[in-house]
Amino acid sequence: MNELDNMIRRFSNENRVRRIPIPTFIVSSRTGIHLYYVLEEYIDW
Repeated sequence: MNELDNMIRRFSNENRVRRIPIPTFIVSSRTGIHLYYVLEEYIDW
């Protein structure tokens, strides 16, 4: 899972990983890693 390693490096800052919410689903596709979240409440854009 090189894509996952790359994503973690992008979120890192001086070798410390920033905390991101744990996704509900992690999907690996031909275009990379996709994080999906199921929310309890609707967010009005």
